[in-house]
Amino acid sequence: MHVRSPARSSTRAPVEVCPDAGWLRGVCIHGTERWVKLNCKRRTCLVCGETRKHLIAWRIALGVEQLGGDSGAGWFVGTWASDIVKPEAVKQIRAFVQLLRRGQRVRALRPGESPDDVPWFIEPQPDLQYACTWERQKNGRLHCNMIMAPYLFIKQWKLSKVWERFGGGSRVWIKRVGAGIGHEAAKDRQKHANYIAKWDQMVLEGRGVTYSKGWPKLPKVTKRDRVGEVSWGWIGRFDPQELLLRYEIDLGHWVELSPCEYASAYGEDCDCFEYKAFQPGAERRALFDKELSEGRALLSLVTHA
Repeated sequence: MHVRSPARSSTRAPVEVCPDAGWLRGVCIHGTERWVKLNCKRRTCLVCGETRKHLIAWRIALGVEQLGGDSGAGWFVGTWASDIVKPEAVKQIRAFVQLLRRGQRVRALRPGESPDDVPWFIEPQPDLQYACTWERQKNGRLHCNMIMAPYLFIKQWKLSKVWERFGGGSRVWIKRVGAGIGHEAAKDRQKHANYIAKWDQMVLEGRGVTYSKGWPKLPKVTKRDRVGEVSWGWIGRFDPQELLLRYEIDLGHWVELSPCEYASAYGEDCDCFEYKAFQPGAERRALFDKELSEGRALLSLVTHA
């Protein structure tokens, strides 16, 4: 059997790898091994934290574009009037958004009332979705940055009144972002998404970012199957096998074929770890051929009946 020799990757730019990563050890039916390094995905990690922030920013910008369109979104900043734990703050954010979705009724002014004392009509926004990150002020109190879309204009004093009903501070801040079309609008969406995403690591308890159910998700990464049958097993950091692998990598017994995937430097006797050709229409074509074959068989049966 022809022995394939993996090409060395010394000319490729090094990929920054998580220092706390573990490994997946893959073994095919022929005994060939591959090792794939997996990042820890912790928000406090210098490498994984940056990746998380980029993904959060991408998802926020995607939501503003898909939900807000040319109108963009509302960037809401709110504080709390007293100390509050994060789980309770998350509940209050949800209740606040639910009220905006329902809207408020309007009523006429009564003698002696000022406009500031009246809950003026707030138009319902039943399709309102949000993404929210958290930070702490200098005094230690929670502080939320929330993007809402599709967002209809609501006067700041009205939002403040609503926010106060849920234990919030007496003042809120609201700004429209990402409005318009073209390159400048896209830059504005990404700019504000990057700013909001950077607070992912600010409050470590609970989730770094909170999304409503209707906020768009990032596209799924299409996974490609390997040519052969491969069994994968997890090898944690500081496991004896992991320590031995690191030693052998330093000696040059393993080479990095693709980012974070290592193969034997002495070649492989099979192609089990190669990826199958990506054919997005293969299953659809197979189904069509099956239906066509069944249709022809049925037609033949009717013809000869």
